[in-house]
Amino acid sequence: IPISEQLRFSDCADLATIIATTQHEKPAVLIVDSIQNCTITDSERSALPGSQSHLKQAGFALMQLAKQNNITVIVTGHITKDGQMAGPKLLEHIVDGVFYLQGEDRWHVRMLRSVKNRFGTIDELGFFEMESGGLRPLANINAHLLSQTTHAPGAALTCSLEGTRPLLIELQALCVTTKFAMPQRVVTGVDPKRVLLIAAILEKYLHVSLSSFDIFFRVSGGCTIKESASDLAIALALLSSFFQHPLPEKSIALGEISLTGQIKPISTFTPRLKEAATFGLSTCFISAEQQQAPKGASIHKLKNVYELLTLFPTE
Repeated sequence: IPISEQLRFSDCADLATIIATTQHEKPAVLIVDSIQNCTITDSERSALPGSQSHLKQAGFALMQLAKQNNITVIVTGHITKDGQMAGPKLLEHIVDGVFYLQGEDRWHVRMLRSVKNRFGTIDELGFFEMESGGLRPLANINAHLLSQTTHAPGAALTCSLEGTRPLLIELQALCVTTKFAMPQRVVTGVDPKRVLLIAAILEKYLHVSLSSFDIFFRVSGGCTIKESASDLAIALALLSSFFQHPLPEKSIALGEISLTGQIKPISTFTPRLKEAATFGLSTCFISAEQQQAPKGASIHKLKNVYELLTLFPTE
């Protein structure tokens, strides 16, 4: 069915017909949606659609089609409930790139993340906004992220690097006196063990009884943080909720916390600070050992977690 001079659509799901038509038409790009729905009618290689043997056969046939005819083949596939590609890992080995388009339902923003790319880096992250006409690239993602932030107890800003792109991300913590024998720990967007480790450090050295509190922690915007540069922001968010006292407005925290309670410097500090300054984040909490840190009243250098108590009322 011709949609335009450059785009054609077919509702045929038979893999043999798809390959034969592609070889005849010689398109620049072939999009198969989805590989689990392709049917294989070859009696010698029959397999139920969606089964492991079916995905192997269909993936290998499409790979041969792409290589032998110099055609770009884009294949969409289903994912499991935990976000992994449905089917055997062999399918990931066959293709040249694996990309996930993710996003929260309440957001119009979708994140395009690569987990495999033979022709480039997998560290970069693309942002797109869902509109009535389809997906549109979102150039200034940090302006969008900051528009969702609130100045309230339990909120702290940090800057995470995705490839070469600094992202200004809000961390949200809620500490509530537990009513159960075992306090609840609900963490999303960051490794739960990291949050619990920082909570243990704060309780050990600052004598705040976080072990008797339910802790709910999340990373705003559906983002995921894996690096340790957010340790200081996690600690400040927990203390801010514990003392029910907000952090200074337009502030950001960048630092790693050691098991001894020392606040350590982070790498790639300059691009993070520049991005924060671009959006008017005038107060920055960093390690006292941080190199190349500009001098000024807006930079607060901290040696250890004991100095965090000076930011909150203790009465």
